[in-house]
Amino acid sequence: MIKLKPQEKWPPLVGTENMPVLILLRDTALTLCAWAMLGYLMRDFIYLSWDYLSHPIFELTVTTAPDWHALWLRLRPYAGYVAALTAWLLFWAFKSRKTLSASAPQPQPPVLTPEEHALTLNLNANDLRAWQTVRNQVAHFDENGTITKVTQGPMR
Repeated sequence: MIKLKPQEKWPPLVGTENMPVLILLRDTALTLCAWAMLGYLMRDFIYLSWDYLSHPIFELTVTTAPDWHALWLRLRPYAGYVAALTAWLLFWAFKSRKTLSASAPQPQPPVLTPEEHALTLNLNANDLRAWQTVRNQVAHFDENGTITKVTQGPMR
């Protein structure tokens, strides 16, 4: 049984604070349908597992064992693909293990002052300070990618 803390909402999805109820219901229904379809596609395996793990345990009493040779003949063409993808994944993981296992985050560069920031963009520092105070703006660029003009944009 999952016990939720008082501040937690259900479903525990990121970005659902302002979602309409209809969208939440739609997403929940689609998720339940996907799980039902997965259960339906795995019905034979679930039934076989249930029989194998029920009393008497580790014996098939109601079902018969599948024909493993026939299953292997159907799956053999894909074994090469699975082996190649597994080898690629292991190679990639081994090659980038230092990057993936970096426990400490890299230090951030120092914060630019408005003068340094304006210098990197070929702008006037006073203009940049003024632009940083306005909430919504439209920047106009020339063919070189330099900001030529900034106007106050429409508020939405």
